[in-house]
Amino acid sequence: MPGDDGTSIREDGRWPEAVAFLGTFVAYGARPAADGTVWLAYWDGGRPAEVGLRVEPDGRGIRVFGDVAQGRRVLGLAAPVAELWDRVEAWSPDDPVAALVRRWRGLRPVLFPDVFEGFAWAILGQQITVGLAARLKARVAEAFGTPWRGGFRFPPPAVLGQASPDRLRGLGLSGAKARALVELAARLADGWDPRGLAEAPLASALVELTALWGVGRWTAEYVLARVLGHPGALPAQDVALRRRWAELAGRGRTVGEQELRAALAPWAPWHSVVAFYLWFDRWYHRQTGA
Repeated sequence: MPGDDGTSIREDGRWPEAVAFLGTFVAYGARPAADGTVWLAYWDGGRPAEVGLRVEPDGRGIRVFGDVAQGRRVLGLAAPVAELWDRVEAWSPDDPVAALVRRWRGLRPVLFPDVFEGFAWAILGQQITVGLAARLKARVAEAFGTPWRGGFRFPPPAVLGQASPDRLRGLGLSGAKARALVELAARLADGWDPRGLAEAPLASALVELTALWGVGRWTAEYVLARVLGHPGALPAQDVALRRRWAELAGRGRTVGEQELRAALAPWAPWHSVVAFYLWFDRWYHRQTGA
């Protein structure tokens, strides 16, 4: 375990933006500290753990407190983005995605620190607003989790796998989401580990995930892209993605799933990176108006 001074990572990245996103986007349940460190909770083999991330004073590095490997994973340091950044110059400057990639060149697609928590977020967020999903997630954490840094740590699979779906429904979850969450937790507690799907062929990864009860294509693609880090996953059913691409393309309307898939087809095999940039760009615009 690193000492109190943490471990400095001096690799290319737009660390201020990445840490700001991790610290303020409600999905992560992060706890920002007064010194600028953003703390994220996760479960390590059934044991509670946390990782802290703080941008170095010069903005060109990041300091990790806790498990450095976990910090690198959360920061997206394994994502295949360098080739995308190099090749984007060959695209037309009028292409809205090319302009987006150029704008955020250097930003890596950050991931959820805890696989179960990220998967649960995707289930809770099915067909509702981000704000409502955040409230449901907070209720589950308070009801089943443990106190952590002034809030509550999201519970591990072993706990929710034994939960009553009726109790989850009492927190405001639909019956379908309650069942999906309990069955997912039970399977993870029984030893299923989906992390290897990040390197599996996309089609087979989707088949395995959508075989889970209550997991459709959007949930599976979201988990692959935002939780597991599969580079080829594109959650094209996502309303926020379709809306942001339409805004950048000057369409004046929200495009459909198939239209977004067709528009982003040339950006394979970096679909999850482009999707992250669309999500991030929408978040940044709402935060700053820029």
